[in-house]
Amino acid sequence: MADTLSMLNIVIPEIIVVLFAFLALFSDLKGKNRRLAGFITLVGFILAILYLLTLKGVEGNLLTFVLDSYAWSFKMLFLFASAIVAVISIGYLERAKSSVGEYYALLMLATAGAMFVVSARDLITLYVAFETASLSSYALAAYFRWDRRSNEAGLKYLFYGAFSSALILYGLSLIYGLTGRVELEAISLAISSSPVAYLALAMLIAGFGYKVSAVPFHMWTPDVYQGAPTSVTAFLAAVSKAMGVAIFLQIFVLGLGSMIGDWRLIIAVIAAVTMTLGNVVALVQTNVKRMLAYSSIAHAGYALVGIAAFNPLGIASAIFHMVTHALMKAGSFAVVGDEGESIHQLNGLWKRSRIAAFAMTVFMFSLAGFPPLAGFWSKYWLFWSAMESGLWILALIGVLNSVISVFYYARVIRAIYVIESPRTLKISRMSSAVVAAVICMTGILIIGVYPQPVIATLLEAIRAVYP
Repeated sequence: MADTLSMLNIVIPEIIVVLFAFLALFSDLKGKNRRLAGFITLVGFILAILYLLTLKGVEGNLLTFVLDSYAWSFKMLFLFASAIVAVISIGYLERAKSSVGEYYALLMLATAGAMFVVSARDLITLYVAFETASLSSYALAAYFRWDRRSNEAGLKYLFYGAFSSALILYGLSLIYGLTGRVELEAISLAISSSPVAYLALAMLIAGFGYKVSAVPFHMWTPDVYQGAPTSVTAFLAAVSKAMGVAIFLQIFVLGLGSMIGDWRLIIAVIAAVTMTLGNVVALVQTNVKRMLAYSSIAHAGYALVGIAAFNPLGIASAIFHMVTHALMKAGSFAVVGDEGESIHQLNGLWKRSRIAAFAMTVFMFSLAGFPPLAGFWSKYWLFWSAMESGLWILALIGVLNSVISVFYYARVIRAIYVIESPRTLKISRMSSAVVAAVICMTGILIIGVYPQPVIATLLEAIRAVYP
């Protein structure tokens, strides 16, 4: 009993998030305390971050819940990114036509679900946590009930999500049937190549490929990113995508690592196609949210390069890329939510808000992979890990795709600085979205100048999942 109570300590960050979700919900039942609900949510995330910092280096488990350096790193990413989304939402939800308490409650419950996912080391806990995060995300995408596009985004997300969940559940049940075990490490030792195992692999690749927007399971992404409230789109790009990559790592590296010869080439091909399609289609987009959606698809391909490499640097680089991607996309969507989603609405932004213009410039350069920004280092280590594993062609495809991406990111920068805006010149106020963008920009600059501590921490963290 005493041991159980002492190990309860490792679940406290999740408990904090869930408790503050209910506080946020009840703080705005009548729609009169919108900012209060947002600040309660932000305080909840900050308290969870502070408590999680005290657990750095602590390892333990409570039943099927595990805390190790791997889980700790992802949880810190989820909490920080969700806190940024909360900051964006405080100003963005001023346009909401109803109470916002349920919005913040869903945001925190989705984050808690993602936190449970990375602590799961068995199939049952992982699936339940995954569905907890996913169901909350579906509701968030359709949060603007009075907006037809938001309703459409929520329905598409739900339908595609339900289909992917069925595939995942079928794949997990086949693995259990083959091995008789639900623990990931035990599955890795018990499973072997067989027709049924190949079918399970196909189901899991399709199901989890949907979650990270890998081609050809990406169809929902542009419509959902465009139709969902922009603050929710930031959450999907920063937190949900990182959770998808985490699940890929846990299932394929920890659980199915012994079958690497059967799935490595498939993941490499999917990575190459995902990078290419995402970048090529992004070239012709005029809606910035839609362009960033295809950019997100391309960046999912970059992360899969690290998984295909299947070496310590590759796995750590995939996580590192999710850290930088969360900062770049959350910051980008913060600016878009404040200024408008059409690329023409960014025309002359530097005259209206020098801070937002500079931040957006940093995000675009970092997404393209220009040194010495954080996005450069994540791509550099991903491609280097691929070459270390002999995947030279995959690394070359990644480099070529980075070159292609420069063209559509440059269009955004051109709109900000070169094209004059027909809109009346009005200096933008220092909104919560701009504050969020500045925080993300600062993180990108700091990591870009001094990336070694982050990658070193992640190389240590992946020992928990890398065989």
